[in-house]
Amino acid sequence: MRLPLRLAWLAGVLLLSSSCSKEYELTTFQNVDVFFQTPADKVDILMVVDNSASMLPYQIRLGEKFETFLTYFIEADVNYHIAVVTMDTQDDQAGVIQGEIITPETQNAEQVFQDIVAVGIGGSGFEMGLEAAKLAFEPQNAQANAGFLREEAKLSVIWVSDEEDFSREGVPHYVNGLKDIKGGASRDAVTLSSLVAADLDECPASNFTTQGDRYVDAATRGQGIVGNLCAEDFEPIVTELSLNTSRLRDVFYLAESPLAETVRVFVDNEPVWCGTGDWELKLVPHEETLEQVWAIVFDRLHLPSPGQQVAVRYNEGDADLALFCDGEQP
Repeated sequence: MRLPLRLAWLAGVLLLSSSCSKEYELTTFQNVDVFFQTPADKVDILMVVDNSASMLPYQIRLGEKFETFLTYFIEADVNYHIAVVTMDTQDDQAGVIQGEIITPETQNAEQVFQDIVAVGIGGSGFEMGLEAAKLAFEPQNAQANAGFLREEAKLSVIWVSDEEDFSREGVPHYVNGLKDIKGGASRDAVTLSSLVAADLDECPASNFTTQGDRYVDAATRGQGIVGNLCAEDFEPIVTELSLNTSRLRDVFYLAESPLAETVRVFVDNEPVWCGTGDWELKLVPHEETLEQVWAIVFDRLHLPSPGQQVAVRYNEGDADLALFCDGEQP
């Protein structure tokens, strides 16, 4: 679980009230939660793509968003592997990587990505995406998939489908199996995400499209992202996947409920004023417990850079947002 380093400040803390020529103010805070922006050095990304009859337009749309998907990998200088398997577990190639493994050194990577996600529409209509992901790491496919999974890399699995999963076992069986790939002590090195028919109201009328509740459940249990495959605008979803998979963070969970008017944010000891729009104080579901907690949420254009320290200083109390950003900052 990602928790801040909590410091109880028993003495006053000297803060600059602005970059102008004002005098120092003595401000006392009960809590200081300290975080570090630490993206992954290496990430292996397995996309499990539905290859049944209704998937062609979605495969095309996904292929067109390669540059968007790489946004935060490039920003954080992440060494990535991207590979694709299909959901057809009845095929003799079940769990076998399709085509090339994409790395930062891949030539014409955008075209290669479009090619490998275009897995066709001749697969079984009984999609077993959870089972297919499991098969990709089974011993019988170790030779075929050699070079993809690296011991020192984080692992992300992303399911892409417009139908429900028909795998034989329960969702926890597959989630636990995938988490265990990195060993019991490193289960948080694995994230699971789903780009599926999460909201049928946004999907075109079709006899094929069904709600992917099992994939949504897997992503929720796997600290990943749930995106609606049927959404008209694909850009935000793919951006979310990029951020989550790269392990860059825009949300920093506070250890206690803050007195809103006392919240101050510092990045590498430099104050970041609340009125700039760079960050907000928000009540959000925690990525692991799903409980509502208070957090500092940075705007995507103003994320702390890799390696930077984020310190949030505040007094405990009832977080009345009407008083947030009340008075001088920081």
